[in-house]
Amino acid sequence: MKTNPKLVRTNREKQGGKPHFFEGILQASSDGILAVNLENEVLFANQRFAEMWRIPPELLKRKDDALLLESVLDQLSDPQGFLGKVRELYNSADESFDTLYFKDGRIFERLSRPLLDGPRVQGRVWSFRDITERKRAEEETREAEERLELFFSQSLDGFFFMMLDEPLRWDDATDKERALDYAFSHMRITRVNDAMLRQYGATREQFLGLTPNDFFAHDPAQGKRVWRRFFDEGRLHIETDERRFDGSQMWIEGDYICMHDAAGRITGHFGIQRDITERKRIEEALADSEAELRALFASMHDVVLVIDREGVYRKIGPTNPSLLVRPPAELLGKNLRDVFPSSEAETFRAVAEEVLQTNQVAHVEYELLINGQPVWFQATISPLDAETTLWVAHDITGRKEMEEALRTAEANYRSIFEYATVGIYQSTPEGRSLRANPMMARIFGYDSPEDFINGIASMEMDYYANPADRQEFQRRITDEGEVHGLISENKRKDGAHIWTQESARVVRDANGNILYYEGFVADITERKRAEEELQRARDALEEINRELQGSLEREKLLACTDGLTGLYNHRHFFELAAREFHAALRHRRPLAFLMFDMDEFKGVNDSLGHAAGDRLLARVAEAAVAQVRASDVIARYGGDEFIALLPHASAQQALPVAERIRASVASLRIEGMEKIPEITLSIGIAELVREPPDEKVERVIQRADEALYAAKAQGRNRTVVYGTEPRSLS
Repeated sequence: MKTNPKLVRTNREKQGGKPHFFEGILQASSDGILAVNLENEVLFANQRFAEMWRIPPELLKRKDDALLLESVLDQLSDPQGFLGKVRELYNSADESFDTLYFKDGRIFERLSRPLLDGPRVQGRVWSFRDITERKRAEEETREAEERLELFFSQSLDGFFFMMLDEPLRWDDATDKERALDYAFSHMRITRVNDAMLRQYGATREQFLGLTPNDFFAHDPAQGKRVWRRFFDEGRLHIETDERRFDGSQMWIEGDYICMHDAAGRITGHFGIQRDITERKRIEEALADSEAELRALFASMHDVVLVIDREGVYRKIGPTNPSLLVRPPAELLGKNLRDVFPSSEAETFRAVAEEVLQTNQVAHVEYELLINGQPVWFQATISPLDAETTLWVAHDITGRKEMEEALRTAEANYRSIFEYATVGIYQSTPEGRSLRANPMMARIFGYDSPEDFINGIASMEMDYYANPADRQEFQRRITDEGEVHGLISENKRKDGAHIWTQESARVVRDANGNILYYEGFVADITERKRAEEELQRARDALEEINRELQGSLEREKLLACTDGLTGLYNHRHFFELAAREFHAALRHRRPLAFLMFDMDEFKGVNDSLGHAAGDRLLARVAEAAVAQVRASDVIARYGGDEFIALLPHASAQQALPVAERIRASVASLRIEGMEKIPEITLSIGIAELVREPPDEKVERVIQRADEALYAAKAQGRNRTVVYGTEPRSLS
């Protein structure tokens, strides 16, 4: 399709016949502009377009858009995408906007609109804007913000922002008392770093939203005096007496600066604070000694000198003679050449000469040997008159040492990654290794970091021995943004398993997108082995303890029981009986004793042997135990004689128990003893007597024994209660 000449002519007529005027405007544009018709003929291209696309003038004169396209494609990072977009838009009635990226780092914005004749597309206008510097500035700004955030979060000084709910005007027309009242209630902590929280012993949740009223609750009047001065001057350096969250006192040295809006109103302020409580304590301690105080003042004074054009000491201030290379009396009237080596003296004299010639203040730093020690000074040299200069020198040795320490620390930091004693790695969230330090490679048995990266294609498959450990890692880092102290079993290159302890964090870009995971790994294999050995030793010790405890329990049981019958033995029974006897006396409770033995037991031993007799004793013991209460105590008293203790029972209450025992034994049928006639018992019963009171348990047992012998004397196979008529088994 041909361009409509009438359309072009009509447009020029509408422009008042001044095409050169509009062409001049387009040529003056900072954007590159190109207009092309449907036949790929260049209708217009300004000089900026040619410069941006680096098109030779002779090529531009040919007005062939196809040749222009061919000449610029090689500059682009995505030439085919660019060409496809151009072809797509040639016959389109739509506007288009996108961004172009060049191989050499340039970045253009591209805006395209159709040339229309009514509804018909006649061609295309392209506008290009070079945004390379803007993009670079945006990236530099982002990096600067990241560095600022790092400085904010890692500083040892407390940093915070305190912002007003509404901007506050502060000038001569302001009611300042009312304004201060508003500020103290409506200026709130909006951001704070960890160092500040440590100073006050607070959590972030406790701290955010606090107002000056909170900080100066212990002395609001002093707080408002300080803030009036702060608002008047716009910035403030001050030491203040404040309180931690636990109520304890602390001293703060702070630097604060007001923030203003475009109208000059106060919107808030930024503060830097350091805890100087310890320094204050030291100062107060020093104040207790006048001599120490004078020494402190002397150490804080600068060196003040007056030196003339020729380098002669004209005056020496009395501020701090200890920082002079010689005593003042030895310096006055002397030339610098008499004090310092010629080259050094000439350097100082030249500085004085320059100050006098230019009538400008100079600042120099230099090092001197004072009392054999190197001392660094920072001196301000200013002209006093046409011939003399004033030198005020400050001891900056501490600062120099700190600068050197900082340089050393920075060098150490740079070497941390390479020489760290723990493994350090970076990986994608999907588990692909991106970077590793030498220690990481050594821990996992790889020859180099590159070997590790190539060998760990997947953290889940190649790094962890147990996929569940990777899943736990992913859960923690997804939920919490970090992992602390994850212990896992891992695989080395040679297939051997090791144990590691791992901590990791998520690293994000300026938009919050995840860039990678960064982790720190320590090999704890030996520790795990030691722990396992220790656990095995503990288990073995516990088993030994259990066996020993069982042995002790058995020994204890054997010590208080009769080996044949399993009943308590004579000694242990008396321990229990004595205890129960005294309890019965104290609480006025009844207490009864039974003593019994088998009638004609000797005949059993003689006829059947002692083994049969022992079996019979054991069966009698079983039968007796079955007839008493759980609270009653039965013991083997000796030979075939038994004794029973019945707490809370009188002699009459004990009598049915004795009869049950006699009946139970009489009914015994023992295999191998069929020839033995019926087994009978004789039983004696006695009880605790209160009038006159028994003094010893042995007295009650003696009466029970006497009752037993009475039963024997009266014909056996019966029960006798001490002091009553005997009973026989019916």
